[in-house]
Amino acid sequence: IATIFKNSIVIMDVNHRLLAHSNVYPITDPVWAEIISTGYLLYEHIIDAEKTGFSTASNTGEAVTLTCWASPLRKLCSKIPEPEGDGWLGYCVMLESESNISSMHLDLMPLISRIASDSLLRDHCLLAMKQSQYKKALYELIIGAAPEDIADSLNKLRLTDEQQYCVLAIERNDEISDERFYISISEVIKTLLPGSHITFHEDY
Repeated sequence: IATIFKNSIVIMDVNHRLLAHSNVYPITDPVWAEIISTGYLLYEHIIDAEKTGFSTASNTGEAVTLTCWASPLRKLCSKIPEPEGDGWLGYCVMLESESNISSMHLDLMPLISRIASDSLLRDHCLLAMKQSQYKKALYELIIGAAPEDIADSLNKLRLTDEQQYCVLAIERNDEISDERFYISISEVIKTLLPGSHITFHEDY
């Protein structure tokens, strides 16, 4: 895709975690180089993205052009649609670095997103990582959100200071398969700890 588009491509999941990126052209933009290095968007970048047209972009994969304070590059973004519902599984990003955004890019990005959707729907591990509102709040706290920034979410979930909570972190090792880590172990934890909520970050 990057070769056809003559620009770098990055694919993120619905939780703003890196799934794949092209290496046809060097990604020298400091923000996107950091995202590729860490494997996910920082919370401040997520908040910035939610203030742009991306948050209101169609879940059908129609492409939108975005800019943000953190990076001078224009980006062409297309949400990866969830065929069986009105949600989305992630998004494709084309960085306008080697060539300008054109009508060809706008026409093909929705097709690329639909192809990515078909691929992601075959991956049970990625689907297991899809966030509920509880998981979303937990994940945002882990990646650096201040409690006051997500106070509304915590209040809607009825998570208050009057209750006590515990956090269990499980580190994955090389002997555990993706399927076992993301699906089987999650099911065991929910059985042992009813009412618990699980999210995934790096190898934990």
